[in-house]
Amino acid sequence: MRKILFFILILSCILSAQDSTKSLAIKPTTIYFYKPLVQHKNAGYPLLAAYLLIQKAKDGDVFSQHELGIRYLLHEGFPADTVQAAYWIKKAADQNLPSAKMNYAIMVNNGMGVEWNPFEAYKHFKYAAYHDVPNAQFAYGIFLIDNMVVNRNLTEAYVWIRKASNKGIEGADEVLKKLEEKGIHAPESLTTEIESKINSSQINANDDVLISQDFYLDYFEFTSDSSGGKSEKMFEDIQKLTTSQIKELLGINKYEGDDTTNVSLIRRAANNGSPEALYILGRAYETGSMVGKNTVLAMINYIRAYRLGSTNSFQKILELTKDRKIYELLKKEIDSGNGDAMFAWAGLAALGFNSQLAADQALELLIKAGEQGNIYALVEAGLCYHTGTLVKEDKSKALGYWGRAIQLGSKEALVRMAFSNIFSDNDFAVQNSNFNVLLQAANEGSVLAQTYIAYCYEKGKGTPVNKALAVRYYRNASQRGNETAYESLIRMHDEIRPDEAEYKIY
Repeated sequence: MRKILFFILILSCILSAQDSTKSLAIKPTTIYFYKPLVQHKNAGYPLLAAYLLIQKAKDGDVFSQHELGIRYLLHEGFPADTVQAAYWIKKAADQNLPSAKMNYAIMVNNGMGVEWNPFEAYKHFKYAAYHDVPNAQFAYGIFLIDNMVVNRNLTEAYVWIRKASNKGIEGADEVLKKLEEKGIHAPESLTTEIESKINSSQINANDDVLISQDFYLDYFEFTSDSSGGKSEKMFEDIQKLTTSQIKELLGINKYEGDDTTNVSLIRRAANNGSPEALYILGRAYETGSMVGKNTVLAMINYIRAYRLGSTNSFQKILELTKDRKIYELLKKEIDSGNGDAMFAWAGLAALGFNSQLAADQALELLIKAGEQGNIYALVEAGLCYHTGTLVKEDKSKALGYWGRAIQLGSKEALVRMAFSNIFSDNDFAVQNSNFNVLLQAANEGSVLAQTYIAYCYEKGKGTPVNKALAVRYYRNASQRGNETAYESLIRMHDEIRPDEAEYKIY
């Protein structure tokens, strides 16, 4: 399967436009307006100037078309309207105005006033990059790293990212550094070849860049230790990190609580389904740092983290199970009625670490632990009944287990039930109410909720369809190691992938 090496470009802009969907997922960026073609002298845009601009745009003047689109985008003398903005900017882009190509690429990549289409965005970014638009060079370089739209080409990406870095584009320095750390460079012959093509394109590039778009750059290190690597580093530096840094690393966008100590934030995020927080909590219980040493609880947190995408947690499970004493400990605790140990033993059996239990025996352990009020076992038993794993599918029993887990404070059960409700009820109001439950959980660190929200945006479940936001959430969840989100991200691209050879991924 194709794996993303590191960076993903998310080009974002939030504007109060009549057809825009506001979301906490979109971060505001600033659009700087440099040289307006029509100079307005006061806050009220002169009607005559507006009329003349529209007429010139309709007559095919490329600069007027671009200017008009920008003014619709920025609510400068015209009503905010991203559909009209995209229409007029595309008109200018179709006449090969490099700055318009750049701006239209941003809009189509974010579904602003036009359907999301990263392939169309790539085409326009590429043109603008070869016509020496610095931000487009940065974006084009990222597309060559991404391996979603076109095949990865790290040496060529290096050339474009370096050009953007040399021109002071924000974020390019950091990407360049990451590439160099991976040993990526480019031969001088390739640099010379690209420079030659850029210089030969300048005959068509004699326009002023009217707007400059800030980029929201997502550092996407989808390697074998994508979530675990940064979690291990965070565990080592936990006492040095600020509250805001901890929130960012745990995937917490919004926190409603008075206790913001490190341990409290980690526990809260872990309960919400943050694989990073679960991994850190596992390490804390394993080592006795921050909390009391408890091998059984360490195992539980590693199992839960691995199920949510933390590959380093799998490595930790391997390390713990190499010592056969772990099974002796679990057996002893199970015999004494420890529900945590029952869940851990069943989890190890499900992951293939222990063949001493048959599937039905593992389920019996989960049910027994659930009867004792073990939250993890209740959630897992509900999942078994919901999916028909180890037992005959029974949605009502699944909801019963999750309902009890919710009463005991399980946010994961709340997320799973909310998503189940969205699927089982076609009433949009019901779907929307459950969608808001997912949104809150995602803001508090749940990678599972992020993946579910992405699906809702993709299919229009409880919220209007927004493919660009679906991609945003799938990317964020993928970055944190969620395999389902990553596969969904590939699927969304493949569903609209053009037939041209350039877009085939090998």
